[in-house]
Amino acid sequence: IFSPRLSEIDISHNGISRINEGTFGMLTRLSVLDLSHNSLLIIESNVLVGMNVTNLDLGYNSLRRPPTLPLRKLEFTKTLILDGNPFEMLGEGDISNIRAEFISMSHCNHLLRLAKNAIENLPELKTLTINGNKKLSYIDPAFIKNTPRVINCFLKSYN
Repeated sequence: IFSPRLSEIDISHNGISRINEGTFGMLTRLSVLDLSHNSLLIIESNVLVGMNVTNLDLGYNSLRRPPTLPLRKLEFTKTLILDGNPFEMLGEGDISNIRAEFISMSHCNHLLRLAKNAIENLPELKTLTINGNKKLSYIDPAFIKNTPRVINCFLKSYN
Protein backbone atom coordinates (compact mmCIF):
# COMPACT_ATOMS: atom_id res chain seq x y z
CA ILE A 1 0.00 0.00 0.00
CA PHE A 2 2.93 2.41 0.74
CA SER A 3 6.04 3.10 -1.36
CA PRO A 4 9.17 1.39 0.03
CA ARG A 5 11.00 4.73 -0.30
CA LEU A 6 8.87 6.48 2.32
CA SER A 7 10.77 7.80 5.31
CA GLU A 8 7.87 9.32 7.26
CA ILE A 9 4.24 8.32 7.70
CA ASP A 10 1.87 10.52 9.67
CA ILE A 11 -1.64 9.11 9.84
CA SER A 12 -2.45 10.74 13.16
CA HIS A 13 -5.80 12.33 14.07
CA ASN A 14 -7.97 9.85 12.18
CA GLY A 15 -10.42 7.18 13.32
CA ILE A 16 -8.13 4.18 12.77
CA SER A 17 -8.98 1.37 15.20
CA ARG A 18 -6.84 -1.49 13.90
CA ILE A 19 -3.51 -1.93 12.14
CA ASN A 20 -3.34 -5.21 10.22
CA GLU A 21 -0.29 -7.30 9.40
CA GLY A 22 1.34 -6.26 6.15
CA THR A 23 0.26 -2.62 6.41
CA PHE A 24 3.85 -1.38 6.70
CA GLY A 25 5.63 -4.30 5.05
CA MET A 26 8.76 -3.51 3.06
CA LEU A 27 9.24 -0.04 4.60
CA THR A 28 12.93 -0.39 5.41
CA ARG A 29 13.63 3.37 5.25
CA LEU A 30 10.86 4.48 7.59
CA SER A 31 12.14 6.78 10.32
CA VAL A 32 8.89 8.33 11.62
CA LEU A 33 5.61 6.49 12.16
CA ASP A 34 2.95 8.64 13.79
CA LEU A 35 -0.24 6.75 14.64
CA SER A 36 -1.22 9.07 17.49
CA HIS A 37 -4.67 10.48 18.17
CA ASN A 38 -6.59 7.66 16.53
CA SER A 39 -8.87 5.02 18.06
CA LEU A 40 -6.37 2.16 17.95
CA LEU A 41 -7.50 -0.88 19.91
CA ILE A 42 -5.50 -3.55 18.07
CA ILE A 43 -2.07 -3.68 16.48
CA GLU A 44 -1.63 -7.16 15.04
CA SER A 45 1.45 -9.01 16.24
CA ASN A 46 3.56 -8.84 13.06
CA VAL A 47 2.83 -5.23 12.00
CA LEU A 48 6.22 -3.92 13.19
CA VAL A 49 8.42 -6.94 12.39
CA GLY A 50 11.99 -5.91 11.68
CA MET A 51 11.23 -2.20 11.49
CA ASN A 52 13.91 0.27 12.50
CA VAL A 53 11.88 3.41 13.25
CA THR A 54 13.46 6.46 14.85
CA ASN A 55 10.16 7.78 16.25
CA LEU A 56 7.08 5.64 16.89
CA ASP A 57 4.11 7.54 18.30
CA LEU A 58 1.17 5.45 19.55
CA GLY A 59 -0.02 8.14 21.92
CA TYR A 60 -3.63 9.09 22.59
CA ASN A 61 -5.29 5.99 21.22
CA SER A 62 -7.64 3.45 22.80
CA LEU A 63 -5.01 0.84 23.73
CA ARG A 64 -6.10 -0.78 26.99
CA ARG A 65 -2.77 -2.61 27.31
CA PRO A 66 0.57 -1.84 25.73
CA PRO A 67 0.95 -3.69 22.39
CA THR A 68 3.76 -5.80 23.83
CA LEU A 69 4.11 -8.45 21.14
CA PRO A 70 4.22 -6.05 18.15
CA LEU A 71 6.68 -3.81 20.00
CA ARG A 72 8.99 -6.74 20.72
CA LYS A 73 9.23 -7.39 16.99
CA LEU A 74 10.60 -3.93 16.23
CA GLU A 75 14.26 -3.99 15.27
CA PHE A 76 14.82 -0.67 17.06
CA THR A 77 13.17 2.65 17.88
CA LYS A 78 14.83 5.63 19.43
CA THR A 79 11.57 7.13 20.76
CA LEU A 80 8.41 5.25 21.72
CA ILE A 81 5.42 7.32 22.81
CA LEU A 82 2.52 5.56 24.58
CA ASP A 83 1.09 8.69 26.24
CA GLY A 84 -2.61 9.20 26.80
CA ASN A 85 -3.76 5.61 26.37
CA PRO A 86 -6.36 4.18 28.78
CA PHE A 87 -4.01 1.73 30.52
CA GLU A 88 -5.31 0.87 33.99
CA MET A 89 -2.32 -1.18 35.06
CA LEU A 90 1.05 -2.18 33.74
CA GLY A 91 1.42 -5.82 34.71
CA GLU A 92 4.50 -8.01 34.79
CA GLY A 93 6.30 -7.88 31.44
CA ASP A 94 3.87 -5.46 29.77
CA ILE A 95 6.79 -3.32 28.63
CA SER A 96 9.54 -5.87 28.03
CA ASN A 97 12.10 -6.97 25.48
CA ILE A 98 11.73 -3.80 23.43
CA ARG A 99 14.71 -2.11 21.81
CA ALA A 100 13.98 1.57 22.52
CA GLU A 101 16.12 4.37 23.97
CA PHE A 102 13.29 6.60 25.19
CA ILE A 103 9.82 5.51 26.35
CA SER A 104 7.05 7.80 27.55
CA MET A 105 3.83 6.68 29.25
CA SER A 106 2.49 10.01 30.46
CA HIS A 107 -1.00 11.44 30.83
CA CYS A 108 -2.62 7.99 30.94
CA ASN A 109 -5.64 9.13 32.90
CA HIS A 110 -6.74 5.62 33.91
CA LEU A 111 -3.36 4.26 35.04
CA LEU A 112 -3.66 3.10 38.66
CA ARG A 113 -0.64 0.88 39.25
CA LEU A 114 2.76 -0.29 38.07
CA ALA A 115 3.20 -3.93 39.06
CA LYS A 116 6.42 -5.78 39.84
CA ASN A 117 8.58 -6.20 36.70
CA ALA A 118 6.10 -4.22 34.59
CA ILE A 119 9.08 -2.74 32.77
CA GLU A 120 11.88 -5.22 32.18
CA ASN A 121 14.60 -6.42 29.85
CA LEU A 122 15.07 -3.18 27.95
CA PRO A 123 18.75 -3.26 26.96
CA GLU A 124 18.77 0.06 25.06
CA LEU A 125 16.53 2.14 27.36
CA LYS A 126 18.15 5.38 28.55
CA THR A 127 15.15 7.50 29.53
CA LEU A 128 11.76 6.50 30.93
CA THR A 129 9.08 9.14 31.48
CA ILE A 130 5.91 8.42 33.46
CA ASN A 131 4.37 11.84 34.19
CA GLY A 132 0.93 13.28 34.78
CA ASN A 133 -0.88 10.01 35.43
CA LYS A 134 -3.36 11.51 37.87
CA LYS A 135 -4.77 8.22 39.19
CA LEU A 136 -1.44 6.43 39.59
CA SER A 137 -1.56 5.37 43.24
CA TYR A 138 0.73 2.33 43.48
CA ILE A 139 4.21 1.71 42.13
CA ASP A 140 5.80 -1.58 43.10
CA PRO A 141 9.37 -0.98 44.33
CA ALA A 142 10.54 -3.54 41.74
CA PHE A 143 8.46 -2.18 38.82
CA ILE A 144 11.59 -1.81 36.67
CA LYS A 145 14.14 -4.57 36.16
CA ASN A 146 17.09 -5.32 33.93
CA THR A 147 17.47 -1.95 32.25
CA PRO A 148 21.26 -1.50 32.43
CA ARG A 149 21.53 1.77 30.47
CA VAL A 150 18.82 3.83 32.19
CA ILE A 151 20.19 7.28 32.94
CA ASN A 152 16.93 9.14 33.57
CA CYS A 153 13.65 7.96 35.06
CA PHE A 154 11.00 10.63 35.53
CA LEU A 155 8.00 9.80 37.70
CA LYS A 156 5.78 12.79 38.44
CA SER A 157 2.18 13.20 39.36
CA TYR A 158 0.27 16.42 38.91
CA ASN A 159 -2.54 15.79 41.40
